[in-house]
Amino acid sequence: MGLLGLGVLGVQRRGDDLCLQHVGVFTFGGVLGHVAFGLSTKQVLVFGIAANVIAGIATVSFGGLDDRLGPKPVIVASLIGMSVCTILLFVTRAEGSIVFWIFGLILCAFVGPAQSASRTFLARIIPAGREGEVFGLYATTGRAAIWISPALYSLAIALSPDTATAAKTSWGILGILAVLLAGLAVLLPVKTGESLHRMSQQADALVRMNSCHEASSSG
Repeated sequence: MGLLGLGVLGVQRRGDDLCLQHVGVFTFGGVLGHVAFGLSTKQVLVFGIAANVIAGIATVSFGGLDDRLGPKPVIVASLIGMSVCTILLFVTRAEGSIVFWIFGLILCAFVGPAQSASRTFLARIIPAGREGEVFGLYATTGRAAIWISPALYSLAIALSPDTATAAKTSWGILGILAVLLAGLAVLLPVKTGESLHRMSQQADALVRMNSCHEASSSG
């Protein structure tokens, strides 16, 4: 159950079940755009609208992959995609606002699929009869860990060698990257529904074998 909670922590966001990655992306994306990349307030608003539209379209588009490949590969690919975009954004930050628009919007294309696939993933791996318990853990975990994104974002800025406000703020990108990679790391060991089903069948078979052995010994 603890491992399941950590896996959930790495993929969910908002509402009752906040995802650290998405909190970092959406909460600090506007700050980075304005302070580090020079976007005006109006441009930040336009970026936010475009980001949500792209995320919504990508969510629908990735739905077929979720059905064919399963939700975990979709989540893993999305987290990797977000991580790559974050790295490219940090490396090319000196180019100005254009790279923020490009890599920021591409990154948002991976946010929706990760969020939607995380729900279907959890629904597939919940043991029968424990739906309320696990979804309750799902919600509680995100809320309890919501402080991690701001902490790593602030830490990255504090450790920046730059002194100018814009340059120093841009180091917050690495804080977001750390959250994405941490989520990916705790998600990878989580078993898929098929793996859990096979493990359950093996356990049941072992119990039956032991029962038969004890019965034959008693006879």
